[in-house]
Amino acid sequence: IEGVVSVDFYGHPVGNTPMHPEERLSSRYSPERMAHVFIKDESQNPTRTVKARYAAAEIMRYAGMEEPVTFGGITAGNLGVAFGELGKIFSERTGFKRRFASIVDRKMDKRIRKRLAEYGPVVDVELSKDYLTSSQILDILTKNIDGSAGRIIPVGGVDYDGTSYRTIARELYSTGVRSNWHVYVPVGGGETLASVIEGFEELEEMPHFVGATNEQNLFASTNGSG
Repeated sequence: IEGVVSVDFYGHPVGNTPMHPEERLSSRYSPERMAHVFIKDESQNPTRTVKARYAAAEIMRYAGMEEPVTFGGITAGNLGVAFGELGKIFSERTGFKRRFASIVDRKMDKRIRKRLAEYGPVVDVELSKDYLTSSQILDILTKNIDGSAGRIIPVGGVDYDGTSYRTIARELYSTGVRSNWHVYVPVGGGETLASVIEGFEELEEMPHFVGATNEQNLFASTNGSG
């Protein structure tokens, strides 16, 4: 299937992650073996998260800029670590400075905040269920970080088109498992799930989708819709 590729990010493969059959779950939920459970192992990405796909794509998009670049956006941890770690790799290999400014909720765990501070400034805000656009994220960052940031590039806004996650749909499609299938996707802000759905729409194929989250998720739907 065209588009199923692994991107080499300076020696670190990103994407085209493996699918593992999960026999334990298959037998638990379908004793008659009518269902087969597979896990797509996004931990094989750098920083062990799907967010590495987005970070690698955005960092390479601006790879030609010699001036310092600060990417920044709302993060619960994974997005900031992905941009931060890949930014460090890029900076070491090219000499062009890259860092990540994390916008976090004031109630964030101190251990996560400390980790994010390794990659750049951490901006505490009172987050609500309202999504922020890229321009709103840029406004927050401009007001709260110093001039050493260089060019500031907002990421993860509600207007992000999710291109870097759409290849997941092609990777799933290439397995050939397409009979009454259900795809479970972890949901934070929802951009990954929305992008995977759009990827399947391009393939003119539509599985059943389930978004998996927890009650602490700030953006989780409370009415079962959306």
